[in-house]
Amino acid sequence: MKGYRNGGAHRLAMRLLAELCSEAAVARWEQASPEPPSWATAHERLLRDGRLSHVKRLSPLHAAGHTALATVQPGFAPPSPPVLS
Repeated sequence: MKGYRNGGAHRLAMRLLAELCSEAAVARWEQASPEPPSWATAHERLLRDGRLSHVKRLSPLHAAGHTALATVQPGFAPPSPPVLS
């Protein structure tokens, strides 16, 4: 995970995060399975254990100190995972 976090596209995106985003949060945890968690699990953990990241133009949600909306919005579809080569 550290290799992904510290390199490539993710590293570039993190440099631009504060300029491009109005909301950002992160949550850390360890799990036994190498499979990513379900979106429902990730959302619950972000609400429970998440912390806000720095952004320059805060949304009302971010300004209020919330890491995510309390419920996943209707019609939300998770993005497809990246293809690793």
